Amino acid sequence: MITPFSSAGEIYAEALANFKAKKYDVAVVYFEKAWRKNPCVGDFMELAYCHMNGFGTPKNAARCFEIINAVAQRGNVVAQNNLGYLYYNGIGVRQDLAEGIRWFESAADKGYDEAKYTLAKIYHDKSSEKPVYAAKSRMYIKALAAKSYKDSADLLRQWNSVLSADEANGMSTVDVYNRGCCWMNGSDGYSVDYEEAIRWFAYAAARDYANAYTNMGWCLDQLHRNKEACDAYFRGANLGSVMCMRNLANNIHA
Repeated sequence: MITPFSSAGEIYAEALANFKAKKYDVAVVYFEKAWRKNPCVGDFMELAYCHMNGFGTPKNAARCFEIINAVAQRGNVVAQNNLGYLYYNGIGVRQDLAEGIRWFESAADKGYDEAKYTLAKIYHDKSSEKPVYAAKSRMYIKALAAKSYKDSADLLRQWNSVLSADEANGMSTVDVYNRGCCWMNGSDGYSVDYEEAIRWFAYAAARDYANAYTNMGWCLDQLHRNKEACDAYFRGANLGSVMCMRNLANNIHA
């Protein structure tokens, strides 16, 4: 039975109570009534959920989008993340990847971890198209790994493994070395990240590029991994790098 209430707040509260009781058909009626009376009375995430999944009402992706969009525009971080999802996947609206990312970024900037997680994956997949995306991906996944969010620590380890031939596809040894320099120096839109720099230098070094050993050793020194640094300097010295010889000597006599 639908009971009349006077204020939008009362109607919304009754909608929430019915939703929690899984009386979705009644909840939808109250939510829609509250929306018509005052769409700012609540966040209406439950109503959007009902329309998305067909709980208490036929599935209506367009109505779901309408609700999420209105709430996101008011600054609700959950709605902004969800709006990013709808745009990115073309649910209830014409697909717009750039707009989806824009809303994910908005939610991530407000500290919403789910948006950061999504962006980390998106940017990781797009890094081959535009390499600087790798910096954004790593920024998000490192922050999430530090909080043990979902499988972010596993993803970080996976992405931080030895550089694959696929990642370096079409890149010359010098290109690979220069990418390492970008990570080492935080140049060309990259953030300073010695671990990531080491991955790229190691790939170039495996092609007997002496300068890569020099920089790899230096990055290892910054991470206080001195034994590994000495090994890198030793290998570079064997390739004739004077700088590696000097750095190795300094490390041994320090």
